[in-house]
Amino acid sequence: MLLLENFWEQAKRYLFPVYCLRCGLEGDWLCQFCESLCPPVPIQRCVFCRSIARCGETCATCRRHHYLDGLIVRGIYGNWIWRGLIRAWKYKGAEELSAKCARYFEECLNLLPLDKAITIIPIPLARLRERERGFNQAAVLAESISERLSLPMVLALKRVRETAPQSKLTPDKRLENVRDCFKFTPLENTHRSASWRSAAGCNSPIRVPLETQSLTGRARSLMPRASSLTGFIGTAEIKDKTCLIIDDIVTTGATMDAAAKELKRVGALKVWGLALVRSEANSY
Repeated sequence: MLLLENFWEQAKRYLFPVYCLRCGLEGDWLCQFCESLCPPVPIQRCVFCRSIARCGETCATCRRHHYLDGLIVRGIYGNWIWRGLIRAWKYKGAEELSAKCARYFEECLNLLPLDKAITIIPIPLARLRERERGFNQAAVLAESISERLSLPMVLALKRVRETAPQSKLTPDKRLENVRDCFKFTPLENTHRSASWRSAAGCNSPIRVPLETQSLTGRARSLMPRASSLTGFIGTAEIKDKTCLIIDDIVTTGATMDAAAKELKRVGALKVWGLALVRSEANSY
């Protein structure tokens, strides 16, 4: 089997060569040199007013009108080759970029105010867009963080209505577009990392969500592994805990704030966001 997989990988490279997104060198989406140039964000800011804030905390003024307690981002969408990288990953079938994006994501974990009572929650993708794309990029990133930190990942939110793509809307319309679009779903599954399950002695029955049972191939390969899905969840997974919501791109913070509002409604103590990049529409 391993020999067959190696043969297929070599055949793909020959039949469908890829080139570095920055310099054009054949062989990988990012050559070693260009990957080393990926700049970190020098300063974290309040997601809503863009004032400088320690570790990305929502400033005191914005906290009066918003629910998200803070946001950490890894990069700026318009800098380096983030735009091409994310487009290749999400829209061109470059699933091998999942590992690279997850690794970049993990590099800013030291900025988060982490404690033991943390639940990781990916932002749910609109059903139509998930079917077109074959996976939810936020869930892929959330699973990597769950494994890295040995923390539970909960599929706790669902979209109760379809929304227009945020990237095509003005800031005011973005707020209205996602207003009350998320609802807590107490019967979804909890993804536990292997180390978390071992430490907790967890042997609960496995239930795979019905909407994922029909997925095959690439889509199923990018879902959380069934071996680490366990049981049903309720508000106990959220109540009095810090929730870390995950997404790939954030612009005005409207989507994360709408998710934070719903999580605090069911008892979350704090809600922080972690995003791969901040859009150039609100660049620092």
